[in-house]
Amino acid sequence: EYPVFSDAVAIQFPSHWESLNFPEKPRFVFGDAKNTVDLWKWEADGTTKLYTGQGFDKLEARSGDSVKTPVVSFKDGVWRVMFTRALATDDKEHDVQFTTGQYIPTSFFVWDGHNGDHGLKNSISTWYYTILLPPVPKKAYFYPVFAAIFVIGLQFWVVSKFKKGSKK
Repeated sequence: EYPVFSDAVAIQFPSHWESLNFPEKPRFVFGDAKNTVDLWKWEADGTTKLYTGQGFDKLEARSGDSVKTPVVSFKDGVWRVMFTRALATDDKEHDVQFTTGQYIPTSFFVWDGHNGDHGLKNSISTWYYTILLPPVPKKAYFYPVFAAIFVIGLQFWVVSKFKKGSKK
């Protein structure tokens, strides 16, 4: 009989990605001593845990509740988990600080507990890049409305000129 472990998913970012020289990145299995990672792990029991990784054998749990998982669902054998957190935090030593318009290295881990995944036995992605787009300025919503009102007004003006000209 094989033991069954909890399913889990994690996302990791270099703690100080802005100081890395492209294409340098931390080791993708929990970082390394020189380049630590900020790891957010959700487990199927509903808990979200924070870790600082300094290598595959040095993953330290951190306290805190800055990371939330507001959306979690399981359907047809697939978990969907959404992590949320403020772009910047007070813990600049351990937490990744997000900046819009920058490529931030990101990797993912998945543990299939039913198949015995736990600890270092998991599925892992390579490094991807997350880029956060800046918010759309409010005037970007105003200009199309203004343009539509202007064009409609222009059409009414042109139609009224043609109607006056056809009455002669």
